[in-house]
Amino acid sequence: MSDNWLRACTLLITAPGGRTLDLSNLRCVFTLQAWEISQWRNAVFKIYNLSDDTANAIQAGEFATIQLIAGYQGHSGILFDGKIRYSSRSLENKTDTVVTIQARDCHDAMVYATINLTMGKGYDAALVDAALMKTYKPFGVTQGMTAKMPDTKFPRSKAFYGHSNDYQTQLGQQCQFNWQFINGQRVSMPDHTYFNNVIVLNSRTGLLGVPTQTIKDGAMIRCLINPNIQWNSLIQVDFQTAREANFNDINFFDAKKPSPDTKGKDAAASATATADTPPNYASALATTGFFVVKSFTCQGDTMGDDWYMDLTCTARNDLVELITNDLSIC
Repeated sequence: MSDNWLRACTLLITAPGGRTLDLSNLRCVFTLQAWEISQWRNAVFKIYNLSDDTANAIQAGEFATIQLIAGYQGHSGILFDGKIRYSSRSLENKTDTVVTIQARDCHDAMVYATINLTMGKGYDAALVDAALMKTYKPFGVTQGMTAKMPDTKFPRSKAFYGHSNDYQTQLGQQCQFNWQFINGQRVSMPDHTYFNNVIVLNSRTGLLGVPTQTIKDGAMIRCLINPNIQWNSLIQVDFQTAREANFNDINFFDAKKPSPDTKGKDAAASATATADTPPNYASALATTGFFVVKSFTCQGDTMGDDWYMDLTCTARNDLVELITNDLSIC
């Protein structure tokens, strides 16, 4: 994002039959959360001063999905596209009413998709992946970027019965890829590969404040809303300006007590070793300034000050040759 000027925001709600309402002209305060650990992508929208008819229609469940397209003029994109789970209406003050909508990306697929299938001997990982994708399609999920699977053939048949997400996670562990639902798509990426080209963050391209290095191997970074930044995006910042982690409250020589059944010289040796050896609190120096986005929250107010993303990242020092724009897909 080279020119962060004039915000752009489009908010659409859609009924099952295809009827769509554009709420972009109303004030909207939104919070988005995308966490790698659980594959959930949540959003909460607070929409101000809707008409009674529209507010009642939303609360009656007449609209099924909500989509947020945001960024800046000339540079905007889909930040969230998910299913409306519930809504409520309240009076914020004497004049302003608020409809609050909670939504989740691919909610039905996450909760209800199951697999009941037996594969004969000679099947491979790609066949399993395709079968799992087939269970998501009835819930409106489409296939996005897909990791290339190894061509190993399994010598025995196998029965698959249970939640599709559990088998998808197992397959990712076996084939060394990560996966997530992103805006209605199932996306999977091999370990150590990343979305698109490097996104450079500095004061000109949307970096806010100073990145804060965390105790282990990452950083907390705040920037203006950038629709190009997603889970597993690769970004680069000037780490020389980052605040070092605050170690003041850490006891580096917090010794572990020897186990109760340890006796004699062994007990004394164990106590001495643990007292003299500090825990491993080393931080990655990230001298190249490359970071991988593992989770993020996004906060916006179309008629207020908030318009930023908080990124939780892990550091990578060896990525110069691993920046990928040509991820293998199948």
